[in-house]
Amino acid sequence: MRYAVLLAGLLAGAPVALFAQSNTDQPPGIVPASITLSALLKSHAAAVGKLKPGTAKTRTESWTYKEGELTGTRTSIASGEDYRDDVTVGPFHSAEGQVRGQEWAQNANGLTHLLSGVHQRDENNRRALSHALQKDSGVQLLGMVSTPTPAYVVKVSPPDGRTEYVFYDKSTFLITRVERAVEQVREVLTYDDFRATDGLTEAWHIHTSDGRPGARSSTT
Repeated sequence: MRYAVLLAGLLAGAPVALFAQSNTDQPPGIVPASITLSALLKSHAAAVGKLKPGTAKTRTESWTYKEGELTGTRTSIASGEDYRDDVTVGPFHSAEGQVRGQEWAQNANGLTHLLSGVHQRDENNRRALSHALQKDSGVQLLGMVSTPTPAYVVKVSPPDGRTEYVFYDKSTFLITRVERAVEQVREVLTYDDFRATDGLTEAWHIHTSDGRPGARSSTT
């Protein structure tokens, strides 16, 4: 997935109850780490890998999707910065995408809107992480945690971006968890079942929750 590829690309067990803390508070249990941010990101890039030369730039992904009690499918097509995501869950179908920089979204009633700046904060975070070693990038290595699994924690909080915490597995250096502030909630994304395809290692199972009953989705 686009987010999983860049950051790289969710398993979580039960919903995460995080409303007792601010949605921007750093995760508990962080202790100093001996690794540097530069070394961590280098190891992460090596773990993710690169697409093999000659691999088509257009990618199609088909996922099994679950939202609450409903199940369905999610299909993603991406070519450069352009993409289209279609979600069919139960009797409902929705879609969103981007063409030549213009974002759009279609709801379950078939109503299509042209969007502007909706995902700009997410884009600012992606840009910050891709230039993490530059001065004032808003990216810093906080340390490491032992739970829910041993991982290095990087805070990403650029100007005009979101506050999010990215967990890099201590053994594999792959991103296995992201906690981020979205509106008034703390969204938790977890990643597992990593597989290599055409030289690129990505998560094949993604789970997301913000702690509210029913506000969960899973993509496999």
